[in-house]
Amino acid sequence: MNARMKVNTRMARYVGTLGVGALLLPGIAACAGEVMVGDVNDGTASVAAAATCAEEDAYLREPRERWLATANDFGDLAGSRWEGAIDGLPTLVLELGADQTGSLVIGTPLPAPTERDEAYLTSDSSPFPVGATYRLQGGSFDGDELLLPIPHETASDDWCALQIPMFDGHEGFPCVYTSARLPDCGDTTCTLSDGRVVTWAWIDDSNKCECTSTECFAQFYWPAWEAGDTFADLENYYDLPVLRLTYDPDTDTLKGAHFPDGSPPPAGREGKQAKFVRAE
Repeated sequence: MNARMKVNTRMARYVGTLGVGALLLPGIAACAGEVMVGDVNDGTASVAAAATCAEEDAYLREPRERWLATANDFGDLAGSRWEGAIDGLPTLVLELGADQTGSLVIGTPLPAPTERDEAYLTSDSSPFPVGATYRLQGGSFDGDELLLPIPHETASDDWCALQIPMFDGHEGFPCVYTSARLPDCGDTTCTLSDGRVVTWAWIDDSNKCECTSTECFAQFYWPAWEAGDTFADLENYYDLPVLRLTYDPDTDTLKGAHFPDGSPPPAGREGKQAKFVRAE
């Protein structure tokens, strides 16, 4: 998906979710005529836009904020570390912290991103790029099965945070911002509307990002979890990518599969086999 298609898809999703009438809400309609205050087209968010687009910005931030607020419950596995494999990937390291924080690392972890104009996670090992570190949220263990929902875009969250929101320039959508406005692309590079020259790999990475008028972050869906819910309570409705691993106490292993489109039912697609052995 190129950057222009991404922006149009975002508009369609926004209108389809809230309805056309939502675009006329005072907080959103007020953006028209003010969003161009300041040097927004070269990547600098307008102070006026930040104030008047607050309602739409909050709507776009909701999935990530829900994700960050969803706790893990690793049960008896809390405080453990595992090494494992999924078909076609290097060694995976799974950390299930005693403090209920967790991570999944694909191969040798890349250092935190520091360069805004350089691509970050560009390997071909979709959906888990080599070097990626995934923060775990919403994981649960019931004594038998470990469920780890893992939106694939979340590994790019820190890289997306380096990007600067660029007003997209659509008169009818005055609060739409993007990380890559109007790329003019050749065989290997693209020139953005602010004059920056980036690679096609950078464009691919930018498609993982969502931007409000003030910030960019990874773009993914995350449901509203009620207190006490686990992934098992939500899987029949939400197609969240998930690792489903059954614990075998006799061999001290976790075996199961990764389902990139959610686990059946209802997604139905066969998962990739996964196995982890306790490392400590």
